[in-house]
Amino acid sequence: MKITELTATPKLIKFTLSDEEITTKYGDEVDFWAWDRQPLDYYFKMASGGDDMNAVLNIAKSMILDEEGKPVMEDDQVLPPDVAMKAFNLVISTLGK
Repeated sequence: MKITELTATPKLIKFTLSDEEITTKYGDEVDFWAWDRQPLDYYFKMASGGDDMNAVLNIAKSMILDEEGKPVMEDDQVLPPDVAMKAFNLVISTLGK
């Protein structure tokens, strides 16, 4: 197989936070989207042990998207910390497999 056969244009995929803690606190599951392929530099920055926390936070902001592929955390729009962390961890654990 040629390596070029593995390339593709990124696609938006839907993620759902559905654990009891989220559904109890917010009254429903929380849906969000992310690209199924992320830039390679994201993985290198995260693997570096989070030496630059601002870089990791910017990566998280760019990974958690709405159904149109736009970041949900922009300007003064911020997610609750529990939702943001669970969303980021779900994307990383899913795409990292």
